[in-house]
Amino acid sequence: VVKTALAPFLCMVSDQEAWVPDAPIHSHGDQGIRGTMEDLWVVVEHLRSFCGFPVPEGQTDDIFIGLYDGHTGKEAAEFARDHLHYYLANQPTYETDMEASLAKTFFQTDEGFIRSAPGSE
Repeated sequence: VVKTALAPFLCMVSDQEAWVPDAPIHSHGDQGIRGTMEDLWVVVEHLRSFCGFPVPEGQTDDIFIGLYDGHTGKEAAEFARDHLHYYLANQPTYETDMEASLAKTFFQTDEGFIRSAPGSE
C-alpha cells in the first residue's frame, strides 16, 4: 500500500521506473500514564501473498503498515489489526482505485467490529 500510494512521487525522485526505497521498519510504543497499553500495530511485508492473492506478473508485492489507536480500550484496535489488511487486499478496486478501496475497507472493518461485539446478534 505504501508503494502503491507513493508510486508517482517515487518515480519523480528516481530515474528508475521500478525504484523502491530500502528502509528498515521500526516500532516504539509509549504507554504514558494509562494503566494499559491500548495502541497496536501490524506490518505485513508481502500483503497480497500473505492474504492469499497472487501478485500480478511484473509487479512487486506491497507492504502494509497499520497503526491502531486504542482510545479507552483496545478491542477495536485488535479487530482492525487482525482484519483490516485482509479487507483491503480483497477489494476489487485494490489495483485501480486505492481511495475507493480504503473507503470500502474502513467501512467493512467498522461493520465487522460492530458485528463481533457481544450482544450484536
